[in-house]
Amino acid sequence: VVQRQSTRTTQDITAWRRSVSNAENVITPDRTPLQVLFNEIKFDAHVSMLMTHVTQYLQGTEWCVYDETKEDEAEDEEAEKVLNDKWFQDFITECIKAEFYGYSLINFGNIVDGKFSEIKSIDRRYIIPELDAMKTDLNNRASLIYYNEPHLKNWVLFIGDKNELGLLNKAAPYWIYKKQATSSWAEYQQILGIPPRVGKTNIRDNDRRTNMLNMLRDMGHSSYAVLDTDDMFEFVSPVVPASGENAFDLMIQVMNGELSKLFVGQTMTSEDGSSRSQSEVHNEIFEMIMQGRKQGITDIVNRQLKPILLAHGMWKNPNLRFKFEEKEEELDHKTKVDTLDKMLKYYTMTPEAIKQYIGLEVEEKEVPDQLQGGFTEKAPEDKTKA
Repeated sequence: VVQRQSTRTTQDITAWRRSVSNAENVITPDRTPLQVLFNEIKFDAHVSMLMTHVTQYLQGTEWCVYDETKEDEAEDEEAEKVLNDKWFQDFITECIKAEFYGYSLINFGNIVDGKFSEIKSIDRRYIIPELDAMKTDLNNRASLIYYNEPHLKNWVLFIGDKNELGLLNKAAPYWIYKKQATSSWAEYQQILGIPPRVGKTNIRDNDRRTNMLNMLRDMGHSSYAVLDTDDMFEFVSPVVPASGENAFDLMIQVMNGELSKLFVGQTMTSEDGSSRSQSEVHNEIFEMIMQGRKQGITDIVNRQLKPILLAHGMWKNPNLRFKFEEKEEELDHKTKVDTLDKMLKYYTMTPEAIKQYIGLEVEEKEVPDQLQGGFTEKAPEDKTKA
């Protein structure tokens, strides 16, 4: 494959629409311009944070491998050792990137100690998903490598949907408008942030005009002008003070909010929240979306990666299944204390059980009968008169 350097071009809405048209071309589909645009979008701080947030969340989720024919679904430690390595973490990352970029094409490395030494992601600019092929030269569509050939099927794996252009394609217009707002804001600050210097002189006198120009130029980097004594110089400012800056700031905030909704379904886990109840609802939405992504990765491992592992003898049992562990809901400390208080009124618990449940060291001791049955329960007062 002939390696070509990625080009950097100015991106606007027109360029984005042209790139989408090239990718959707029925006769000669070409996603190279779209992937070049995606490589620009990923440098945005907010987009990069959202992508990293999703990736690290899924990489940090516990998983297991089990035999689906056994009732207890006991974990297979030998099969898990094959996946418990850096190459599989990279594989999960590529599964996530396939959703962002539209697809990933993975080339597995050598087999060392019963597992892959590494995996490599092939440059997406070279890949033509509609043809199951990749170009050997970025500028030559005639020379192709078809990665679904029999001798490559156990070493190369395509991940993604051929009919989807990726999440970054949906993010492109928001990123473009945000970039334009940021650029315009910087220009606004450059022009209006520092007051310009105005020098008036008789511009028909070349010597005096040159002296004035040199003086203003040497005074600093802000804008300056040399005018005739009768000329007028005026900046037209917004009617409401600072409304220009607020417009740029609001535009950027709105675009960041749309990007957050696109990647994680809500805004409070990536931006400022306003209340605890709302943040809990937003977190539930995030967990629901992550659950869908975990299911997608699970299907890729069991349907596409599993046959490759069996073919190379890394997994011996064809009944093995991969799955992510379900996240257990953690109770807060006060809820645990209240629950334990109620339980002790009706049940006897060992110090070890209490420590495991609530996380506090406890010791047994004798207590009066009137205090048994709970932490704070008191014996009723005897008000009967003699």
